[in-house]
Amino acid sequence: MGSHLGGVAHVSSLIEADRSSRDTGLYKPHISGLSDLAASVPSYHGVNTSELASVLPREVRSDEERYRYIGRPLSDPRIDPFSVMGGQVPEVVDKLSSNGQTVVLMMGQS
Repeated sequence: MGSHLGGVAHVSSLIEADRSSRDTGLYKPHISGLSDLAASVPSYHGVNTSELASVLPREVRSDEERYRYIGRPLSDPRIDPFSVMGGQVPEVVDKLSSNGQTVVLMMGQS
């Protein structure tokens, strides 16, 4: 694994440790998969799935397996974004606004 992928793997392990310590309603495989995706997204520079697949910190046998790995957690109905992130959003906003600045949240249609 190259140094770039090693960095992504390190960030993924930090995210996984944080998610594991919170009440998210997720099982270990869900936490691990979402942590890898969250750590990989800032490392790629576009919306191309093949770019995202290339930075996933996972050993896989084929590109097809990488694409399935991206789609599986994103389409899993057992992963509820409000449960996963609900407790952390107020914490992040509180920390960001602690110096008196206004926090602006961008919201997409999804």
